[in-house]
Amino acid sequence: MKEVGIKWGDMNRTQQSSIIILKRWLHQMWSKDDVTGYYSLYKWLSEIPDKNTLVSASDLTVLKELWDVYSSTVDK
Repeated sequence: MKEVGIKWGDMNRTQQSSIIILKRWLHQMWSKDDVTGYYSLYKWLSEIPDKNTLVSASDLTVLKELWDVYSSTVDK
């Protein structure tokens, strides 16, 4: 089955803002908290707006899961 995707320019402001927030959060994790295991995910998030990277349905699932983790940390 072919997977469809969405590009940065086609995302709405809420989607774009969420990716920017996640990117900042991951940057803080590896730069300030020394949690380096998520650097590749941070790098991928950075490329989405810069390269107008296609985000697939499975990518959106990963982003949703990451957002849920992020939300649970800031709600505390």
